[in-house]
Amino acid sequence: TGIIYESPLRVKETIEVIGKNFGEDTKVVVARELTKEHEEWTRGSVAELKEKISSLKGEVVILFRLN
Repeated sequence: TGIIYESPLRVKETIEVIGKNFGEDTKVVVARELTKEHEEWTRGSVAELKEKISSLKGEVVILFRLN
């Protein structure tokens, strides 16, 4: 599993890079505000998350499966 601590401003770009390097079907999890009141998890393939993720605030961790 690849784990990236990312700026919320670059999340969408980073997901696109993961898709280019590992494939659009790569499973990705975007976790926001871990251990805080507004903790949020978004899961799906690179292709799905490109459509779901717009703008985020706070601390962001991206996890993805290395095949």
